[in-house]
Amino acid sequence: NYSVAYPILRDLGIPALLFVPTEFMRNPLDTFLNWSQVRELADDDLLNIGSHTCSHWNLKMLSSNDIAYEIKQSKKELEKHVDQEVYSISYPGGGFNQEVIQCVERSEYEFGFKDRSQTRATNQYTLSRISVDKSNYQPWKLLRSMLYAQPINTADTLQNQ
Repeated sequence: NYSVAYPILRDLGIPALLFVPTEFMRNPLDTFLNWSQVRELADDDLLNIGSHTCSHWNLKMLSSNDIAYEIKQSKKELEKHVDQEVYSISYPGGGFNQEVIQCVERSEYEFGFKDRSQTRATNQYTLSRISVDKSNYQPWKLLRSMLYAQPINTADTLQNQ
């Protein structure tokens, strides 16, 4: 995301959302971002940082208390580190249900994104997204994801609120 996708997005002027699981920052993997890189990306007007929860667990598999912690704490931690509002969340593994959506709403997120879903969104908390990972490494897989994605102009949406 940082060394390959970001330079291309920046050069072409393509806006993007980057969803960050905050616990990955505490124990960074060789292939993941660090807080310095996340802050740099957040400073670019083309990119917005969103939550991918704290631990990246499938939220449908957690207790109500753990769901609330994952959703609220990740937002709080991201906003502290990037010094801007975090208004979107991506559900790890696409794991969400009505309880998760209600918690996301109460936590003042404006958008929620499913992962690799081929179903249409029913509201702003069930939007599709294109995952940038091994699942899309072949051009035909990326094209398939793009065909099922729903374009959203967040700048226009936020201005109309």
